[in-house]
Formats: sequence, structure tokens, C-alpha cells
Amino acid sequence: AVKHYPQTSQQASSGSNSLNAPAVSASRLSTPCYAAGFASKFNVSNSSGSCDMEAFNGSTAETSTDAYKVYAATSQTISGANFLATAKPALEKDIQTNLPTFAVTSEGETKFAGSPAYTISALNSAQKVAVVEMAVFHQVTDGENFFILVHAVNANSANLNGLEAQWQWK
Repeated sequence: AVKHYPQTSQQASSGSNSLNAPAVSASRLSTPCYAAGFASKFNVSNSSGSCDMEAFNGSTAETSTDAYKVYAATSQTISGANFLATAKPALEKDIQTNLPTFAVTSEGETKFAGSPAYTISALNSAQKVAVVEMAVFHQVTDGENFFILVHAVNANSANLNGLEAQWQWK
């Protein structure tokens, strides 16, 4: 789909971010922060004890036509009151910096699994690759409170609806 590693660390810090675990085929995943499912089996990479994950339908993320990533962080400065003011510019900057050949097709406030979120959808029409990137504010028992979710797919649009339908916060 697309190689994309969002960096929104201006306000967030995390000690256990890791996507270096070997990928295993699965249709469900459980982390200390959430449990999630997929409509079909994906190769899923998630280090033990980490809330970060990568799921993709090919032999590698870079050669896949359908891929998800979740990054979890703990921030002392992000709260429910300032989340949108922080998330919106961070996502916009990330799309502009890391996906310069993509055009933003929509963006705005939303909810993800009941939690406040900000989402941006973008499309590279020449390559027929769509990306949706979402920042979510949710305090989990494990301590993380700021999540970045990404779905990239070889299509004209991407969404997180399927992931959200099978998502449960912990």
C-alpha cells in the first residue's frame, strides 16, 4: 500500500513503541490497551506488552495492498480539553510531510469506539492508494492516552470502520 510512519511526537512521548516483532497470521489481536479484530487474516506484528501494532495482507507491510498501523503514546500535556487543538495540526503536518503526493479528501472531528478523534483521509489518485489517519484520545488502564491509527489501501478510499466494529478498549 504505502510506507508511512506518522510522527506526531511533538506532544506525546512513549517508552514502549515497537513494531519490530515478527509478524504472525491472525484475525484477532489483544494488547494491554485494546483488543481488535479484522474481517480477514492479516500478518500482525505486535511486541509483547506494547500497544503498537502493524497488520498487513502481503508478505511485508511495504508490499501489501491493505495495511493498518496503531501507535500508542502517553502524554502528560494532552487532555480532553486540548486534544483536538493538538491532534488536528499534528495530523495535517504529518500528511504534508510524509505523504506529499497525496491530496486530502476529507478531515474533521469524529469518534472512534466512543472516544474523541480527529481524522484525515488522503488519496494519491495516480497510484490509486488511499490513506486514513486518525488521532484518538482515550485513557487506558495501561497508561496510554493518545493513539494514532492508520489504514492504507490500494483503492480510492480508506476507512477504519471494520477495525472500529471489532475494537474494544481495555
